[in-house]
Amino acid sequence: MTVTLRGRSAIGIAALLIAGLMAGCEDEEDPPQPIESSSEPAPPPTSATTEPTPTGPVEPTLPAEAEPETKDGATAFVEYYWQVVSFARRTGDVGLLSTLSVPSCEGCNGGIRSINRIYERGGRILGGGFELKKAIPGQTPSGAWNVSTRVTVARSRTVGAGDLNQNVRAGELSFLFGLEHVQGSWRITFLDVP
Repeated sequence: MTVTLRGRSAIGIAALLIAGLMAGCEDEEDPPQPIESSSEPAPPPTSATTEPTPTGPVEPTLPAEAEPETKDGATAFVEYYWQVVSFARRTGDVGLLSTLSVPSCEGCNGGIRSINRIYERGGRILGGGFELKKAIPGQTPSGAWNVSTRVTVARSRTVGAGDLNQNVRAGELSFLFGLEHVQGSWRITFLDVP
């Protein structure tokens, strides 16, 4: 496969943007809220056992809206993808993120490699969550799906990763997704900067 210089540059830019933005920030966490006092006594403890409440980030679950092969389904899947990117950045767990794209998606792979490098060095990413602001889904006459997006990224900081440490300002970015819908599931075929 021949990749043009423009194509390589776009792939490199997408990987760098995702990689750099997948390297986080602090001070974006919500401050702890004060506990409201009440004149009513607390209810007595019960003997029933309950599952512990997770204290850290919870892996996103694919919503039902992101399953159908429709424009709304493609948009919901891309929104879910950004939730998974944010989760991977905060935890270093790229397992789920890796399943959302085809192996040849260089933009996707660049971001995953960046997260892995930071966490393998003992670093971590603070802040920097992604939020989908605008999505324009489309389908070519041949049936290929794409979604043009605009996302906001919170300020982030990478710490504990040596020369990979960095601060990234908050901002907005545009990305173009290529998607395929196979056996009832979406996967990203390419991720680029338009």
